[in-house]
Amino acid sequence: MRQKRLQTLETEAATNTKFIVDILDDLMGVDRNTIQIKLNGTEIINSPNTVVSQIEKGFHIEYSPPARLVGQINVSIDVSDFNNPPNVMPTEYYTFTTVVDTISPYLGNLDPQPNETNVAETKSIYLSIYDTQTGVDQSSIILKINDADVTSQTTIEEINKGYSLFYDPPEPFNFDATVKVEVSCQDFAMNPNVLNTTYFFYIVPDTVPPYVTNMDPDQNQVGVPLNTNIYLEVMDDGYGVDSSTIRLYVNSNLVEPTLSPVASGKGFGLLYDPPVNFSYGQVVNVSVYASDLATPSNSMTEFKYSFRCIDDDTNPPFLTGLEPAAKKDVPVNTKVSFKLLDAEYGIDFSSIIFKINNNLISNFYYEEVSDPAGNGYYIEYYPPEPFNYGESVNLFIYAQDLSSNHNELPPSQRNHNFVCELDTIPPVVLRINPGIGDLAYPNTVLYAEFWDFESGIDTNATVFKINYNRVINFEDSLSDDAYSIKYEPENPYTHGPLLVSFSISDMAHNTIDTSYVVYVVPDTFPPYIVTQFPHANAVDVDPDNELIVDVLDKGMGLDRESIEFYINDQQEYNFNLEYNPYHFHPDSLGYRLKYMLPETFYPGQFVTVRIKAQDISIFPVPNKLDTTYAFTIRLPEDEVIAIPPIIHPNYGDVNRESKIWIHSDAAPDDIAAKIYDVRGKPVKDLEIQDNGGDKKVAVWDGRDENGLMVAGGVYIYQVKVRGKITQGSVTIVR
Repeated sequence: MRQKRLQTLETEAATNTKFIVDILDDLMGVDRNTIQIKLNGTEIINSPNTVVSQIEKGFHIEYSPPARLVGQINVSIDVSDFNNPPNVMPTEYYTFTTVVDTISPYLGNLDPQPNETNVAETKSIYLSIYDTQTGVDQSSIILKINDADVTSQTTIEEINKGYSLFYDPPEPFNFDATVKVEVSCQDFAMNPNVLNTTYFFYIVPDTVPPYVTNMDPDQNQVGVPLNTNIYLEVMDDGYGVDSSTIRLYVNSNLVEPTLSPVASGKGFGLLYDPPVNFSYGQVVNVSVYASDLATPSNSMTEFKYSFRCIDDDTNPPFLTGLEPAAKKDVPVNTKVSFKLLDAEYGIDFSSIIFKINNNLISNFYYEEVSDPAGNGYYIEYYPPEPFNYGESVNLFIYAQDLSSNHNELPPSQRNHNFVCELDTIPPVVLRINPGIGDLAYPNTVLYAEFWDFESGIDTNATVFKINYNRVINFEDSLSDDAYSIKYEPENPYTHGPLLVSFSISDMAHNTIDTSYVVYVVPDTFPPYIVTQFPHANAVDVDPDNELIVDVLDKGMGLDRESIEFYINDQQEYNFNLEYNPYHFHPDSLGYRLKYMLPETFYPGQFVTVRIKAQDISIFPVPNKLDTTYAFTIRLPEDEVIAIPPIIHPNYGDVNRESKIWIHSDAAPDDIAAKIYDVRGKPVKDLEIQDNGGDKKVAVWDGRDENGLMVAGGVYIYQVKVRGKITQGSVTIVR
């Protein structure tokens, strides 16, 4: 039996506690029929109050005593595994003590808080009731609000160590009210402990004045009939409007409207029928004043607004200052600007329609302007993309004025055209690979990029030659006006100079002709690596990160199938390769290798990486790579930790010892570390070594004080630093 573990819950418990234990075996498994558990000498495993559940590697056992447990409880556990012959666990003895519950339940998470002020009148009430020992008796919970029992209207949900209570009042509280909250309950103690608590919170007072809404005519409305009535509502969200304080003024004259209560009962509608009609184009000014019924009352600031009556303006708005106007050779990145003016009432901004090539433009810049010719807006727009070279651009502009007649911009001023300039600049070379005079190899990929800043590349007009011979079977692509050409030779180049020629044209038939020479040489360069993450000799690497290393070749490139990847001398296959991370550069051909570091790496582990590969050169033989580098997994900041927690004295050089790392600024002489077996018998005192800074280390190789190898199993390490004791376990696997 390699290892058997016993898991229990606590050494002190309430008298109504359950007894819970997990029994596990890591190899052959636990024999259910051999389990014997006694509490104070009474066998419980076959009790009707015991539930046995199978879990991974063993069994989970829960026993609900039929009566309360009192005083010290002695526990013994015996069990065997399925090995032949079975491995028998030494009898496990321990005790726990039940504690009589004398502590009452208590409240937490109160919202609103006791004595909280300015609480909203619609506030819901939330609180939690906790009991850390025998638990809260839900049936005993009573919640009262302002002496009314609201328990049945309260949502009660079980939470850790208690219950949460949520009460949503069916009606808002009164403004400036005091709310009384009473909570009572008891726990499950043999002599139940009682909670009976009262607290208060205070509703926000009414400090908000009345307000005006539902105006007819509406504020800033134009074209209102001359015989219009005036209607509005004065409302208050608190105690309501005091009708005796309402004052309505029309054009600075106090008038007497008809008052009628509105549906909510907290305000009034005001209706005023002027005895005389208003005039054409007249601006009517309305102002309102009122207070509410609160004590002291809240008075609104005088509310003012206006509307304008129908007028006799028949003059339309007009367009001026259009740029560009009807022109040719306009720059393709031109802005469009103009003014819309009206000689009388001005321009209705909401009526403006501006289109370019029938596309509606809404995100233009504007500002109000006023000059002797009239009032209106200056409008300016920069297209996000340039127009096309030689393009004819159509503008459509429309607007109305602010008169009640809504006079429109004349049709003769709505449509406009201009023509953009022609493209006379040929494409340019962005990049060629290999470059002029560079070395190439018998299979080097030729790569070139071109750009045209104006009309764009005509991909159908491309002429590509090698040593004066036209090449047809190349790959090309066009993206955002950048044009790329890639050529992978079907047959190796001959050693010596290689003449490369390109002829590239744009859509306006501007052409660039370029020729250059590269020199083809044999590939005698071995592959190489470039570490991206982690770098060689890194000491702060976290597991579950991605290892990234570039496997490259200066020459003809790598044989993908030859790439081998090893971690700690173990070949790995679950890695990804990305082709040509350096974009066909002849000195950096190859692959980017990506591998997810496993979570099983332990802190402080020394990890070696080995990569083998060969290139595709055949002159005279393939060049080979076999390189190794290393890094270290980051140590944790735990105060005390054993790394690794399992050691194998007989498994070669793998995990032959465990290092117990101690994070402390104490001197080594102030630290003591010992090894015990599971029965508490001392095995060995460990020497404390200073590892620099706050890191100390004690090393155990699985031997006792006499230098003899201990038996396989679980051993306890105990570290004492300045009176504080920390312990953990190390497992010996033989």
